[in-house]
Amino acid sequence: MSVQSHIASLQSELNDPDWLDKPNSWLRQLNAVRLNEMAVCLVHKLVGGQRNNSRDIRYKISANGKYIDVKVATLGRINNVRCLGWRLHLSGLYSHLALVAIYPTDARVFLIPIEQIPDTAFRVVKGRKDQYQFVTTQPYELPAWLLGYEIHEAA
Repeated sequence: MSVQSHIASLQSELNDPDWLDKPNSWLRQLNAVRLNEMAVCLVHKLVGGQRNNSRDIRYKISANGKYIDVKVATLGRINNVRCLGWRLHLSGLYSHLALVAIYPTDARVFLIPIEQIPDTAFRVVKGRKDQYQFVTTQPYELPAWLLGYEIHEAA
């Protein structure tokens, strides 16, 4: 069997069947920078305001007195268990956090005031005291603290 034949067989083995031939599968092919840019554009279309393109400032959008950082996650698998997870720096430089969840056939956006995020929601990333993450293995049943801040359409 040739190298290319092995690669072809691995493609079917390693590809996540949840994403095969789904409308949002193109998003999984983007690198992290492009995926994050897509998420910022999406949130900007939903909330309006001004985009901040400075790398020195952590918030991505300012709208109606809100300074918003944007984080995106796509449905994935850890040890063959479906999961959704976001990583972020919790700092005083933004007032709201927009969490974008990308599913194979759907997407959800949550705009949460920082003070409404429970202390127990995010945990410290090992070896990175300045980074936090939220991971759930119930990506279709998100916690109540998140659901109250879902954006369903543009303001």
